[in-house]
Amino acid sequence: MNDDLKAYVDGELPPDIAERMREALERDRDLALQAEQFRQIGDTLRSFPEPEPVGQAATLAALSAPRGSFGRTWGLALAGCAAVLIGATWVSKGGMRGRWIPIQMPPTQRVELPPVEVEIPAARGKAFEKFIQQRGGQVRKDGDGLRAFYDPSLQRELIQRFNLPEGTPWPAEGLRIRLTP
Repeated sequence: MNDDLKAYVDGELPPDIAERMREALERDRDLALQAEQFRQIGDTLRSFPEPEPVGQAATLAALSAPRGSFGRTWGLALAGCAAVLIGATWVSKGGMRGRWIPIQMPPTQRVELPPVEVEIPAARGKAFEKFIQQRGGQVRKDGDGLRAFYDPSLQRELIQRFNLPEGTPWPAEGLRIRLTP
């Protein structure tokens, strides 16, 4: 309401809204007093002299200065196009590809772990396969046996349930199971 009242006092409201505001001021004494206060504040502010704008002449001179020469504009555009072409060619040819990097990392060495192999009776092979698959692992045929891939958290239970040698390591490459008769 205060914003509408200020706009009314300053004469900024459209005629239909101004008419409604005039009617509200006639009915409400407090609102009329507030409008009078806004008028007095506005009159007081308008009574002060406005300072001269600082730097206005320099700003206007800079805005109305003649533009740069036609050649300079085209020169910048040509230089920009050349930079884009050189960059695109460089990227399409493979960029740096390690040629300009002074320090190169030594090649990583892959450590080959010996395969982990255990024996279980062939009669328990199906139970072993079912145990692994029910717990989200995979079992594949591998020659005369099986190869199992499973979560390391199953290792302890696997050792106990299938009588594997204590300390059998968890194989990242899959556990090789030789089925014995």
